[in-house]
Amino acid sequence: MLDTAVVPGSFDPITTGHLDLIERTARIFSRVIVTLSPNAEKKYMFEANDRINAVRAAVAHMPNVEAVILHGLLADFAAEQNAVLVKGARGAVDFDYEKNLLYENMKDEEKIYGEDGKMPLKNDLKDQEKEGADLPSPEKSGEEEEKRRPAAAEKEELALELERLFAENQSLSAQLTALRKEQEAAAEKAEGLAFLEEMAGGRNTELYKKALKKAKKAEIDQMLLHYARQPSKLEGNSIGILNVQKRVKLLCGQKYGLSYTENEEGGVTARLLLPIREEEP
Repeated sequence: MLDTAVVPGSFDPITTGHLDLIERTARIFSRVIVTLSPNAEKKYMFEANDRINAVRAAVAHMPNVEAVILHGLLADFAAEQNAVLVKGARGAVDFDYEKNLLYENMKDEEKIYGEDGKMPLKNDLKDQEKEGADLPSPEKSGEEEEKRRPAAAEKEELALELERLFAENQSLSAQLTALRKEQEAAAEKAEGLAFLEEMAGGRNTELYKKALKKAKKAEIDQMLLHYARQPSKLEGNSIGILNVQKRVKLLCGQKYGLSYTENEEGGVTARLLLPIREEEP
């Protein structure tokens, strides 16, 4: 019985779609090997070592999953591991591509494993050759290929359109979710201010102003702490603060950044922690 699966890909970079496929595979097979195969003819955004490290970090929560860089043939590696290949198909075009690869591999292999991992499927092409059946001539195959090209192009165009509509729907759903959260946050803030005003005896009292200042500082502290969760578009006076925090964290590291502390004068002091690098003369 096959208990090992190989999930190949370029992972430039690894996406949530890749991760979903790996997680579902890990629930079926006792061992999953994620392989990254460098291709000198392709131009990648990230180096192979950076990509494999990102993959390993993404699958670290799955104990039965490992990630390796593969320098040989994928089919040979899968045969050595006695494993099945698991690949994602985004639409009809991807499915047809993988199906054609399967038929090509069947020409070179005596058998391939079926879905249950036990029963082999006979290689129809080799059986035809052994029985002396008439195989299609190259000329006839070329004519059939020319007939199939328009249909394949139409399928590809349809798949691209479906992919575009799906992405558009995902974007609208994300926008609606963000808008709903903003409305809930605004309502919660308004309710909190109304309660504070009632407890302090009005907006013009010193107690109200002091409490409002503390609430604003707490809000900024939370924004700086959870800077990565903030929406890309902010309104108000906190845009510059958030931009500074994001850039410092990105360029210098997580332990650096912006913070605020209360001072003796009743205001706040901004502190910006940055790394110091001494350059040799």
